[in-house]
Amino acid sequence: MVRCYVQNGVLLRTVLDTVSGELKDTRTRYLGSRPVKLFRIMMQGSEAVSRCLPLSYNSDTTQLAENF
Repeated sequence: MVRCYVQNGVLLRTVLDTVSGELKDTRTRYLGSRPVKLFRIMMQGSEAVSRCLPLSYNSDTTQLAENF
């Protein structure tokens, strides 16, 4: 899965086909009018990305793939 946070507050989520390399099943979600802030953190010994929005209840953490 590939996530792209756009400056205008939109999240684009798409699936990367591991065989053909094509992007499929793209979905968009509006997260707010302000840009998303991303922070690189360590989580359980692995690198991860934490996203923070102006609304404190809307944040999450995603572990990075080993080869990313």
